[in-house]
Amino acid sequence: MRARHIAASMVTLAILVGGYGSYRWATDAPVSDPNYLPCPDLDWTAAEEQGGASGPLPQTMPTLWLSSQPIAHRGLHDESRGIVENSLSAFRAAAEAGYPIELDVQLSRDGEAMVFHDPFLDRVTGVEGRVCDFTAAELGQLHLEGTADPMPTLEQTFQAVAGRVPILIETKQLDYPVGPLEERVARLIVAYGQPVAIHSFSPDSLGWFADHLPSVPRGQIAMNYAHAGTSLEYTSRGEVMLSGLHKWALSNLLRSGTSRPSFVSYDLNDLPRIATRVAHWLELPIVAWTVNAPDAATRAKELADNIIFETIRPPVGR
Repeated sequence: MRARHIAASMVTLAILVGGYGSYRWATDAPVSDPNYLPCPDLDWTAAEEQGGASGPLPQTMPTLWLSSQPIAHRGLHDESRGIVENSLSAFRAAAEAGYPIELDVQLSRDGEAMVFHDPFLDRVTGVEGRVCDFTAAELGQLHLEGTADPMPTLEQTFQAVAGRVPILIETKQLDYPVGPLEERVARLIVAYGQPVAIHSFSPDSLGWFADHLPSVPRGQIAMNYAHAGTSLEYTSRGEVMLSGLHKWALSNLLRSGTSRPSFVSYDLNDLPRIATRVAHWLELPIVAWTVNAPDAATRAKELADNIIFETIRPPVGR
């Protein structure tokens, strides 16, 4: 085991040394989408009034579930049953079935942690605009895909799940600087006091949690960024387009010094990669996303320790 750690550390060091100069240039030169409209200024007064902290968390939180229990992507949603992604109904269904839950959070106009994936509201709510354009109260009036489920807050989600299964929270860093969303989520986690983990595409968001709430497990989400910044998903939805070198650095987990991950969430379509093999040698669990077919689940079992799934029903415990 010691030899494996030494070998993995040497490979990691070689990648880091070789890519350090390139990474500096890559992060200094993002390319902005000319159609991008920034979010309005955060209502800091309202954000600061959001409470929730009730005491320190334990020194460590459970992590075994991250490598042993398949995780329901945005809850156990099922269109045929009228259960929508990232809804309280989807979260209750997952908890009742015994699956841990993966969900997305981003800030409302007044600094609340809202559970919603897209930056834009139209796909799921039919309303024009972005999550960051509205207050939590306004967003709570919007129903998801015509169902009775309103857009939930993270606090409401915690209340609905009530510790029955662990929750994997993805922090969506869309426009606001690192800090306000992480602070709100951290306060709610401390008040909740049940098993959770954080993962994010943003190494800086994870670094915030490493500094301020280190007992919560952190996962670096990554993929092969070769297509990022060129597809319609990236150029028409208001996201920053990345330089080629920046994509390379993120694809190869070269900002792990910032994120300090305890696991890695990687796109199954882009596995295997040298970076994930090194992470596995260093005993970081690899969670593959998003697995939505039996053959994909079989492939993921060979390449990763766990899966984030949808549309299939894997065994509750692996």
